[in-house]
Amino acid sequence: GRPEWELDSSVKFCPLCTIHFNIINRKHHCRKCGKVFCGECCSLRCSLPSSYGYEERERVCSPCFIEIVGDRSRQDTVITPASKHGVSAETRLVSAAHKAMLWKMGVHEGSVFDRSLSDIMDSSNKGVIPIEQVQDLVVAHHEHDNENLRVRVYTPSISVSSSRNALRGAEGALPALVWCHTGGFATKTVESASVDGLCRLLSNQVPCVVVAVDYRLAPEHKFPVAVNDCYQATKWTFENARNIQIDPSRIAIGGDGAGGNLAAATCLMARDKGGPALVKQVLIYPWLDLHVYGPDAEPYMSRSEFADGYMLSRGHYAWFMHAYVPPPPLVPAEEPYACPVKAARLDGLPPAHIITAGLDPFRDEGELYVKRLREQGVRVKHTRYSNSTHGFFGSGIDENNEAIMEVALSLSA
Repeated sequence: GRPEWELDSSVKFCPLCTIHFNIINRKHHCRKCGKVFCGECCSLRCSLPSSYGYEERERVCSPCFIEIVGDRSRQDTVITPASKHGVSAETRLVSAAHKAMLWKMGVHEGSVFDRSLSDIMDSSNKGVIPIEQVQDLVVAHHEHDNENLRVRVYTPSISVSSSRNALRGAEGALPALVWCHTGGFATKTVESASVDGLCRLLSNQVPCVVVAVDYRLAPEHKFPVAVNDCYQATKWTFENARNIQIDPSRIAIGGDGAGGNLAAATCLMARDKGGPALVKQVLIYPWLDLHVYGPDAEPYMSRSEFADGYMLSRGHYAWFMHAYVPPPPLVPAEEPYACPVKAARLDGLPPAHIITAGLDPFRDEGELYVKRLREQGVRVKHTRYSNSTHGFFGSGIDENNEAIMEVALSLSA
């Protein structure tokens, strides 16, 4: 239960960083262990188990944060407590700005789409997370459109060398994560600051080599171009693993949003084509049904509940869907590589770690996928972050830190 403590005036410095307490560097109690730390070492907020009796996310020390999230990452299903205060003011501001960006980009019917505005409005923190090496490599050249399929390879920083040594396999190779980025199949690339920053963060946190796929974008390239690119990049990663310090027996795939769709579809394609053998799939609030239903025929309550919700509305994701997937009969409504949640067979897939967001229109299809995978014998760990919206992963707001740590611990297990 909740620790009881009294302020101990004999504690003169933080036990983690050894900084001395004074009027500027004040003492803070960890809400889990009750010990005293400085503000920097006790700055992370997370949801504690219900036995502690807290109604909101509380500040905890770094070791307790890792312990709490580590316990969560090992449980089959976790739903974090919903805040009684609702969505944070910061989330409301970010959501409004994101919707304005989508409007200016032309993500609405009858408009001219301008992808360049995405990077202009994206965060400007590109490159602030130190990384040992970043390589842009060509996987294939497509003659018919004179475009290269690229991957951006991130090698974790030497500052995490102790963790790296523990994770190194034969011949000093590291585990790897093939990453399919978000962006509605249309807006972002590996050059986008938010994509680059998240890949750097994941590479260092696990640590692992991250292979970010620069798949070709809609509306210029329709389904199945993006998923074919992701599959081809995954095969290339296995075939070239030793050249980029990767252990081919420890390669996972992951993605957020539209990238979660591509990661799930790549796993289906790898099974159907007889390989490569991925060890895990990490799906972050995945968009798994690329079909827009009418208000009276919507099978997912979360889509109706958040039809005009946070970060994107029904109109936005309808535009993205039509930009990527041609309508039936060109692409059947049950096409598994477009709508993995509708796949008839889900057996033979790698174990899954799935994160859903409580305030996301795609929450229910992600959780239906959890149910269907388990029914067909696939091992699944699932966490719903109840207070978060679509796009929170890597955003620095809400339950972002908890989700990042959970994924890192899952991949390093």
